[in-house]
Amino acid sequence: MTTSYQKDLKIGPPSGLGTSIQKVTLVLSPTGDIQLVEGKDKLSEQLARAIVNDDTSANGLGINSANVSKRYVTTLITLILRNFRQSQIYQTEQSDERCIGFSVFRFGDYIESSSFIRASKQPVTWRFTDNNLANGRVYTYGITRNYATGFESSMIEQIYVAPSQFDVNQTPVIGKNLVAIPGNQSVTLYVDFNRTFRYSELLEAVNDILVQQDNYEPRRFVVSVSVSSLDGNNVSLSSARVNPAKM
Repeated sequence: MTTSYQKDLKIGPPSGLGTSIQKVTLVLSPTGDIQLVEGKDKLSEQLARAIVNDDTSANGLGINSANVSKRYVTTLITLILRNFRQSQIYQTEQSDERCIGFSVFRFGDYIESSSFIRASKQPVTWRFTDNNLANGRVYTYGITRNYATGFESSMIEQIYVAPSQFDVNQTPVIGKNLVAIPGNQSVTLYVDFNRTFRYSELLEAVNDILVQQDNYEPRRFVVSVSVSSLDGNNVSLSSARVNPAKM
C-alpha cells in the first residue's frame, strides 16, 4: 500500500511591490503553473497563514486591530500556535486506515419525500459535486463512512445548503467533517478524509517568539517565530505587520 501525503499551495510576496506593505499570494512557475510544497516548507507556510489570518482573535481583537501592544501580539501568536498544534493532533488521531471514503446522501428533492437518497456512486475521499439542483431550494446533505470490509456507518453529520446563481449567496457552509459550497444549480462538497503527515510537517514545540516594534513606525511590528517539527528540525519564519486601521 502506498501512503499518500497531501501537498500544499506555495505562497509568497507578490513581485513588483514595495516592501512596506505586502500580502502573500500564490507562487506560479515561469509557465504559469501552480507550485506545491511539502515537508518543512509546508509546515512553514501553514504557520504563516495561521498567524496572519485576520479572523484569528483573542478577546475580540485580531492581529490587525487598532491599538494592539507588543505583548498582545506575542500572546495572540502563542495562542495561534497552540491551537495549530492541537488541530494537527486531532487530525492525526481522527485518521482511520480502514476508512476508504464517504457516501454522500441528499434530502430535499421533493417536498413529499421523507428520506435521503444516495447522491454519490463511489466513496468520496476529497470532493463531490452534485449537479442539476434547483436554485433557492434548501437541500440537506448527510455523509456516512465506508470501510474496506464493506461496512457503512450511520450518518455522522448533516448540513443544509441552497444553490444559487448569485455570487453573493454562494457562501460556504462549514461543518465538522465536510464543507459545502453552493453554486449555480450545484453544490460542491469537500470531505475531511484521512490526513497523513510527514514528521517534518508536524509542529512539536515552539522555541521562540520575537516581536519587535519598528523604531520609526510604531504601528508596524515584525514577528519572528522559531519552532521544532516532530523530526527534530527547526523551522523559522517572520512576518511584517502593519495596522491598516491607522494608515
